[in-house]
Amino acid sequence: MRSAIDNYTVDKRQAPQTLRDLVTGHYLRTIPTDPFTGNEDWRLHFGDSALSSEITVNGIDDVHSASALVSRGGIPYSLW
Repeated sequence: MRSAIDNYTVDKRQAPQTLRDLVTGHYLRTIPTDPFTGNEDWRLHFGDSALSSEITVNGIDDVHSASALVSRGGIPYSLW
């Protein structure tokens, strides 16, 4: 999904505002299911895109699991 977000941002010169934007823009076929929650309830990170100085609208720049679970290494899946 991160590649789709980056490609959308560069092509459109604006970051997607929703994951649905990636589907309607044909960057994803569907919104993937979070393997830890079993839902499409991703935790979205909004911020300034570092991809180009020509980006006109900021939006989603990263996505993480919405799970509250923690890996064996002690890192929450929501930080991956």
